[in-house]
Amino acid sequence: MKNSTVEKVAVINSYIEAKDSTNSNHAGGLAGDINIGCTVSNSFVRDTTVKGAKDRIGGFAGRIYGTSTNKTTVSNCYVQSTTAEVVGASGALTNAGGFVGYYNIASDSGGVINCYSAIKVTNGGGFAGNVASNGKSGAASNYFDTQVAGTTTDGLGPSLGVSGKTTAEMKQQATFAGWDFTNIWRINEGQDYPRLRWEQ
Repeated sequence: MKNSTVEKVAVINSYIEAKDSTNSNHAGGLAGDINIGCTVSNSFVRDTTVKGAKDRIGGFAGRIYGTSTNKTTVSNCYVQSTTAEVVGASGALTNAGGFVGYYNIASDSGGVINCYSAIKVTNGGGFAGNVASNGKSGAASNYFDTQVAGTTTDGLGPSLGVSGKTTAEMKQQATFAGWDFTNIWRINEGQDYPRLRWEQ
């Protein structure tokens, strides 16, 4: 998608597989490619498997891309499942992620903010997979469940706005400092991950 606004979208119990092993797949639970000029918020993907034969495979998006003239922002979104998984191609470790397969947000070009992933990942990063060398900006206050993902590895990591946490930590409001639990999020403390209020 390009130049789009997406809000309050849910993808549940789905299966997505990109079988082309020659070209970049761009496969994601909500969108294959969240491209220039997009604003995505208050949306989630649950119990949805995403597989790819090559690269850019993500639980939420295969790629997230923005520029300074066409910003892209993804905020207050999540991927969660205890049964589904994100599966990248063998040998393409850096091109799949629990939330996004390929992250490319340059300085002052948008970003991914207040999002999390809690899904098993094979051949990929817990939250982000590959990150463009000149597109490492804009991520802040994002988290992934290291126990569910099965990895502590992430393409972005703590210094670039993504932190890995245990399952117990992911079910504590204190983990998500700065998130709006009055208007946007809710949590059943100690029992469940954060959920969006509009889901009720």
